Amino acid sequence: MDDLNLILVAIQNQRWYFFENNDKIIFDRFSGLIWINLNQIFPYKNYRANNSYKEVHDLVKNTNEKNWGGYNNWRVPEKNEIMDMIDDKTFPLHTGSNWRINNLNCWCIEYPNYGFSYRDLDFEDHNNPTDYVNVILCSDALKPAENFSSKPQAILNIFKINKLIPKFDIPEANIIYKKLFADEPQQPAKVETSKINLPAKFDYKPLLAKYDTAAINQSPVKFYKAVISVADEILNDVQKILAAHSKTFEEFSQLSLKINAPYSYGLWLEYKEKSLLENRRRTLAKLFEFGFDEVIENILALKDEAGKLSAECKNFMYAENILAELARIESKPHVSFEFLMESIAESVTVAQDKINFFNENKKFVAAIIDAQEVWSTDYISSINSGKINYTDWRKLRFAIESNFLPPVEFALKENALSTETLLQVLEILREYKFAVDDFYIDKNAKLSRDFEDESELYKLAETFQSKMQKIIFACEKASARVFLQKWADNLTDISIYKFEDYYRDTDEIKTKILELQCQNFITYLADYDLYSAEMEKRRQNFFAVVSFRQNN
Repeated sequence: MDDLNLILVAIQNQRWYFFENNDKIIFDRFSGLIWINLNQIFPYKNYRANNSYKEVHDLVKNTNEKNWGGYNNWRVPEKNEIMDMIDDKTFPLHTGSNWRINNLNCWCIEYPNYGFSYRDLDFEDHNNPTDYVNVILCSDALKPAENFSSKPQAILNIFKINKLIPKFDIPEANIIYKKLFADEPQQPAKVETSKINLPAKFDYKPLLAKYDTAAINQSPVKFYKAVISVADEILNDVQKILAAHSKTFEEFSQLSLKINAPYSYGLWLEYKEKSLLENRRRTLAKLFEFGFDEVIENILALKDEAGKLSAECKNFMYAENILAELARIESKPHVSFEFLMESIAESVTVAQDKINFFNENKKFVAAIIDAQEVWSTDYISSINSGKINYTDWRKLRFAIESNFLPPVEFALKENALSTETLLQVLEILREYKFAVDDFYIDKNAKLSRDFEDESELYKLAETFQSKMQKIIFACEKASARVFLQKWADNLTDISIYKFEDYYRDTDEIKTKILELQCQNFITYLADYDLYSAEMEKRRQNFFAVVSFRQNN
C-alpha cells in the first residue's frame, strides 16, 4: 500500500481526531464540527439553569474573545448535534454510564430562535428538571459552508488547508502524514515537483502495456489482481499531479472560501429566493471544482470492490461445491480491462483539464466568483431594504437573477462561448437589472396605468435584446448563437407574458399575444438583416396590442 493510500485508509477507519499542533479541539469526521477538548483547562461545569442562562452567554462570549484553539465562532450545540456526537458512545470524552460526557449527564443545548435549554444524557427521549447544567461548545470553523463530505480525501483536504497534524489510530500513518504534509522543508513531493514533466492529458497506454490484457480478461483471478495493482499505480500518478499543482490548489482554495461564504438573508427573502441563491452557489462551486477528490474516491472504491471479489476467489476452496462455485465466479460479468483503464484515464483527464483551464483563466474565474457574490448580496439587500415594494418588480428581478447562471454553465461546459463573450453577456444582464430597478424606484414617485408600465418595461427589454443582438452575431459557432438567442428571448418575453396576465379577458388580445409568444427567431440567426427586421416586426406588433387595449 502506498503512502497516500495508507493515509486515506487511516482517515476512513477513524471518526474522532485530536491534533498534535492543537490540543484544544476534537474534530468529528462525520459532522465536520470541532468540539472543545474538556481535558484542557476549560470551565465547563455547573452553570445555573434558568430562563436567561446569562452565565452560559458569558462563557460563549469569553471563549470567543480568547480565541480558544485559534477559533472565535464557538457556540452551544443544538440538540441533534450533541445527540449525534454522543449517540454511538465513541466520543473520546464519553465516560460513565449511558451517554454521559466526563461522567456528567446534564448538558446545555440551544434551540435556534428560542434560546438555551438542557439535555439529560441519561435518558433517550426526555429531559429531567435540573438546577445546573454543563457546557461543551462546538464550532463550524473547519466545515466548508457548502458540500461538506466525510469522504477521506475531503477530510484530508481540511487537515491540509488548516495545517493541522491529526493523531491517527494507525501509528504508521502519523509518520507518513508528517513526512508528506507537515515537515515542509523536507517534503519529498515539493522537492520533486520541478522534476515532474507531466503531459497535458493523462496517458494510460504505457501503463496498460505492462499488463497482459488478453489473459486478464479471460481470468477473474487475474482481472481482480490487475485492478488492485493498476489502481495503486494510478493513485501514485494522481499524487504526482496533485504535487505538481500544489500552488494551483492553494490559490483555488482561497477562491472557494468566497463561493462557500454563508449569506445573511435577513427577514424578507422567500424560500424560493433563498433556494435560488444557494443552488447558484452550489452549482458554481461544482463547475469550478477540479474533481480529484471524486477521482480518488472512485479509484479507491474500485480497488475495494476488486479486493472483496479477489478474496471471494481465494475462498472457493472452503465451499461445499467447489466446481459449481468456481463456475459461478467465472460467469460473473465484468468490464474489459482496457475499457476500465480508459474510463479511469478519462476521469483523470477531465480533472486535469479543469486545472489547466483554471491556470489559463484565473482572472476570469475570480471575476465570475466575485460577480456571483456581488449579485447575491445586492439581491438580498434590495429586498430587505424595502426601497422597492412591488410584487411585479420582485417577480421580474427573480427572473433576471435566475438567468445569471445558465450562460456561465454553457460557457464552461461547451467549447463554443469565449470567456470574454460571457463576461460581456453578464455585463449586459447587469445593466438590464439596474434599469429595471431604476424603473420601479421611479414608479414610486408617479402613478401610471398597467399598459403604460408594460410599454416602458418592454422598451427596457428591447434595449437588452438590441445589445444581445450584437453579441449573438459576433459568435462564430452556431451553437453559441442558438443558446444566447433562446436565453435572451426568455428574458425579453417576460413583458409579453406579464401583459397577458392583465388582459386575458379579451379574446382578440389573447390571440395577438399568442402570436407574439410563438415567434421563433432562431431561424433568422444566419442573416443579421432578416433578424433585425423580425425583431422590429415584433416590436410593432407588441405596441399595436398596447394601442388596441388603450383604445378599447
